[in-house]
Amino acid sequence: MENSKVIRAKKAIIDNLKVKHAKTDDLRVNNGIELTDVATGKIWCVRIVNGEFDKQEGGCGSFTNNTPVVPATPASDDASQITDQTQSANPVDSETLNVDGSTNTATSTE
Repeated sequence: MENSKVIRAKKAIIDNLKVKHAKTDDLRVNNGIELTDVATGKIWCVRIVNGEFDKQEGGCGSFTNNTPVVPATPASDDASQITDQTQSANPVDSETLNVDGSTNTATSTE
């Protein structure tokens, strides 16, 4: 029998996340989605520009399009608000969940 644990959090900021399978109710993408062409193995960036699908070969970081993009209003739940909220606690109690399932609790001052 496989040992599995569930981690539940209200919000998290993760710079790089790799998962085998994902299931979600809603997904917000700000720049584009990188997809691999199953026939050629090439990477493509797909995004919406002025209401139309747009695609370009290569990663989304290298997307070059001459179509003017009208920037969207920032979302109300952006990372800066999360950071501001988390920095207000002093001292800070943090709990780390280790891969083996054990936890470490630490208190620090900011």
